[in-house]
Amino acid sequence: MIAFLLNRPVAVVLGFGIAVLVTCILLPTFSPSLLPELSIPQISLTFAARGYSAEKVERELLSPAREQLRRLHNLEDMASKAVRDKGNINLYYSYGSDMDFALLELENKLDSWVSSLPTGFSRPLVHVSSVNDFPIFELAVILGKDKYDIDFLDWSEFATRNIRRRLEQIPGIAFADVSGEEPKIFKIRVDPDHLRAFGCTEADILTTLQSGFQGDEIWSVAYGNYNFFIQLESATKNWRSLGNLIVCEGVTLNDLADFSNQPIVGAARYRLNGQRGVSIRLYGKNGSNPLDLKKSVNELVEQLALEFPFLEFSLLRDQASLLEQNIGALLVSLGLGLVFATSVLFVFYQNPVLAILIATTIPISLTLSLGACFLLGVTLNVFSLYGMIIGTGLVLDNGIVVVDNILFKIKAGSLFVDACVQGTGQLIGPILASAGTTCIVFLPLVLQDGLNKELFLDQLLTIAMALLSSVLVACFLLPVLFFLFIRPNALRVFPIGKRSSIANFNRMDAGILYLSLLLVGILAFYRLDKSLFPKVTPEGVEFSVNWSSSFHKGLNDSLSLFIWEQIPKNGGYFSQHIGPASFLLGDKGASQSGTWQYFSRSEKEKALVFKEVNRVFDKNFATASLESRKVGGLFEFVFQLTGVQPKLIRVRYGDRKIDNNELLQLVATLQEKGLADPAFSWKDRGVWVLDKSKLATYGISESMVFQHLNLINDYQLSYIEGQKEPAVLSYDLNSMHQWRNSAGIRLSKDAKVPLAALADFNWLRSPEAVFADKEGTYYPFWLRARDPNELQQFTEIISTMGLEIGRPNIQVENEKFEKGFWMILSSLLLLYLIMAIVFNSFIQPLVAMTVIPAGFSGAALALLAGGSGLDIIAITGVIVTSGVVVNDAILKLDMIKRLRKTLPRGEAIEKAGRMRFRAILLTSLTTILSMLPSFVGQGLGAELQRPLALTITGGLFFGTLTSIYFIPYLFKKIPWI
Repeated sequence: MIAFLLNRPVAVVLGFGIAVLVTCILLPTFSPSLLPELSIPQISLTFAARGYSAEKVERELLSPAREQLRRLHNLEDMASKAVRDKGNINLYYSYGSDMDFALLELENKLDSWVSSLPTGFSRPLVHVSSVNDFPIFELAVILGKDKYDIDFLDWSEFATRNIRRRLEQIPGIAFADVSGEEPKIFKIRVDPDHLRAFGCTEADILTTLQSGFQGDEIWSVAYGNYNFFIQLESATKNWRSLGNLIVCEGVTLNDLADFSNQPIVGAARYRLNGQRGVSIRLYGKNGSNPLDLKKSVNELVEQLALEFPFLEFSLLRDQASLLEQNIGALLVSLGLGLVFATSVLFVFYQNPVLAILIATTIPISLTLSLGACFLLGVTLNVFSLYGMIIGTGLVLDNGIVVVDNILFKIKAGSLFVDACVQGTGQLIGPILASAGTTCIVFLPLVLQDGLNKELFLDQLLTIAMALLSSVLVACFLLPVLFFLFIRPNALRVFPIGKRSSIANFNRMDAGILYLSLLLVGILAFYRLDKSLFPKVTPEGVEFSVNWSSSFHKGLNDSLSLFIWEQIPKNGGYFSQHIGPASFLLGDKGASQSGTWQYFSRSEKEKALVFKEVNRVFDKNFATASLESRKVGGLFEFVFQLTGVQPKLIRVRYGDRKIDNNELLQLVATLQEKGLADPAFSWKDRGVWVLDKSKLATYGISESMVFQHLNLINDYQLSYIEGQKEPAVLSYDLNSMHQWRNSAGIRLSKDAKVPLAALADFNWLRSPEAVFADKEGTYYPFWLRARDPNELQQFTEIISTMGLEIGRPNIQVENEKFEKGFWMILSSLLLLYLIMAIVFNSFIQPLVAMTVIPAGFSGAALALLAGGSGLDIIAITGVIVTSGVVVNDAILKLDMIKRLRKTLPRGEAIEKAGRMRFRAILLTSLTTILSMLPSFVGQGLGAELQRPLALTITGGLFFGTLTSIYFIPYLFKKIPWI
């Protein structure tokens, strides 16, 4: 075959050139994406329960729903959160589940259960999660500082309608989600004196408005006077005809009320670095190119900045930058790989043409692998691009081995043509075997269903295509290029002494070295942190604030602005959603007081802001609560990275539900000892406890009180219905004081009993939300404890309270982690079987596989030195490493097997070591050098992949030492091998 190709060198070169050219032509049609085409195994249900407290939402809606849904197929976990006015249930399925079937099964369950919902409740909204639920960009639009005298109320409508519409016109943008605008509502103020004078009632007005504005939302609230609020779903309503509506006989609304147009009280506000504005989240369509979207968005923002100079635009979150970073890392790795390879090859071969010739296998092999990936439907994403980066170092190996063997043939006196033919022909089998064994260890990852397959399928396919492409280039193109461009008289082979590669393997040094490597690796393994995902640098920090009272919008805004003024100013962005954000997607169950985020490229700045916000908050707002967390971005959203957040512990109370004072004391103790922080917010609520003796004195029943509370209820006032439960209302202290003295129960036309005369009032601090899962309700805590003593202390404190620690998330994480070890064992077994077939021996594959434990030791040491832990990505790296490190052993064993046919055993082992020393050293060195860009890359994508680079680098280094020294030692000491 090789002789046939050497007789047709032009045809071979043109054939490979055409394949490369076709791939280059197709390259612009590749659609890059942030992640592979995967499904997020999660479905969420949202219940609307206007006027319901969090406890009532849990009791009457979420608890019965969880009982119905807990038996769904492939359901791994379930978590619900009940807040005032709504509830949410998240269903978590196992990766690889058929989500179409899961949705159908869920809908069938709901069909049979929804009829049992309380009267007036509609079917919950069902949403199947996808990667597109996470915004590609987040754009902040603010008014310029003191440049123009523009009313925010006037321009926010413009921003919502015009800027949003122009952003949605960008090809590839699905829709733009806006929060922070200040929508207007029509306010109707009813005069109570007029109401009584005309003989009409509050119920008459409500009935009139509901019949006249069907489908619109009506709020009613009373602070001595009755105010009715209407928010229209359509702007086509005829407001002029509103006053002509008949309220009661002969009386119109004009006779009873005044009208005004004003902002919605309590609507969300948004500030960026203290300046008022709106936040716009942009969501991409399926298959859209993030890089093209970023270019289009930047162009539109530049155009808008010119058209509207009173506005300032800031791009806060840019997920396309992850793709840019990985493409840049690939180009850097490719460039450095070429430079390193050329330099190292020149040092060893002292021939620039030969060095360049071998180095060209990198771009040719990678280009061909791109074409293969295109045919297989593999997209260019963060994982496949990193597969290319790994492939950059691996594709050189086969070319080096082939060229090195040709040079040995020339040195042994073979003719130039014969050396090319024989040197390549001898290695086609071993090269195919080594590439095959590297690819075959990926099989357990590819065949299994679950998170590993979702994460690494594209990456492993890319590596496999790069290896197979390098086999074609090394075995068929490189000998032809060597024949065309290399002159035998110009070759100067760097000399190697007889025993330089053996290092006295017949002594015990090699055995002691090998055992030492294993011992050190075992110690390193036990010191590694074990987790499902690696630690990653968050995009920013987030604060969920709860003032413990439902302050009105103006005061909430002032307090939020005060926090911004107290923290240090730097180059980052302090983004504040004041009040519940009005985004259509995301922020389910968010704090009613607001959410703040700080974004910066500097870890030092993020840490400083994190510290200062907590300090200012603790100093000035001791009764309020602040929940702090890190923002992990897209990868946290999709894969729930535990490296971004501490572990979530579910503290269950079951039948022993502790009271609020005990819970406050528990939280204070855990925080003081640095063991855990609450993953929930607090809320202060005013509690009215009805005095039955006073009710009897005035002749008022409990039902009359509840009926009155129902009439004046608004979105900030809540109550709990029931004959034996207190009425609970949430409001700030001043407004509550005003309300309690003015509102009351009307006994007659002129007589009214204040509520303060009928009930005692006190403040109650309790969690703002109710959390539950399949096992029941719980309190969520972020676990800060790390070492065993702290964990034991945390457990003892919880136990003394009569509570239990439920760790379903950790158990699931451990199960997935254990799966990784089974994958390693299955990969090694598969590797042994393939090698046994190749070598036609049961013993020789075991000898070759002795490099794998040494490689594992090197991987553990590299992870420990690099500050990484043993996670699912590192385990995948170990599997890749096991296939890579065994290649050198395969080549050496093959050469020993060939030489033993003509040489004595000892001489064959020694000569094989000399012949393969340079190839083994060169392939390992170039692969390790190609990993260097992975250690300096920035961003989540690089950090997720760094454990893979560490395991390959450390494993290859130790595996190379074993191949060079320990395998010859075994052959020398065990004669029956």
